[in-house]
Amino acid sequence: MDATPNLTQEILSELQTIKYILFAYAIMAFYFLLLATAVIIKSNKNTNLIEKRINQNSKAEELEELLSMGKAKSVKYAALEWVNLQPKEPNAHWYLAQAHYQLGDLIASKKTFEHILEIAPNWEGTVIPWLEKIEIEIPPKVVK
Repeated sequence: MDATPNLTQEILSELQTIKYILFAYAIMAFYFLLLATAVIIKSNKNTNLIEKRINQNSKAEELEELLSMGKAKSVKYAALEWVNLQPKEPNAHWYLAQAHYQLGDLIASKKTFEHILEIAPNWEGTVIPWLEKIEIEIPPKVVK
């Protein structure tokens, strides 16, 4: 009796098993590659958010300093630029409203503060006192 056919059959069976194992490893490697890619992308997004917050904080500090120096026109133009880049950023609108107020444009300041309440209702505690102050300062309309 020749053992060669049995040996050949066993080798083919083992090769088939190795093929399935390699296929499973390939699928797992692909899965981990996708997982690693997702982690890298999420990490980059978090880094971008942190950089964005740092930029916003430095921008706010810069505008705050300009306001304290009485350079309301510079603040107005910088805030307008910031609003154009990030229309939903309440800090940008805040500094625009503050600049309008310092420049004596109470109506524009009031409208900007009201807009802050539309885009960021949680700013109510900060904005309402300013709106009340502006209402007191706006001269009444004289009807002729």
